[in-house]
Amino acid sequence: MDLPELDAETDVDLSEVQDEIARLQPYLQAASRVAEEDARKAADEVRKSMCEYEKQMKEQSEQLRKEVEPEVRKEMEKSRREIQKQMQEFRLQFEPGLEI
Repeated sequence: MDLPELDAETDVDLSEVQDEIARLQPYLQAASRVAEEDARKAADEVRKSMCEYEKQMKEQSEQLRKEVEPEVRKEMEKSRREIQKQMQEFRLQFEPGLEI
């Protein structure tokens, strides 16, 4: 495979490209720093939002627990009494005269 020969014009074009890259390098670095900072700020905002969301979810969960717990206890106690009553009736069926 033959490589094209570099002539003076190609050498000048390459030199101009290198000069342009060198000229733009500070701008590219600055843009990169700005993009990194923006990404950091965005990540911080997301983190802050997630913390707030978690806090709200914990508060809602606690509020729901406070609202539901008395009803659940009440229903559990009602079920417990019903089961005791059924057990007593069952025992009375099979063992007359035995009362608990």
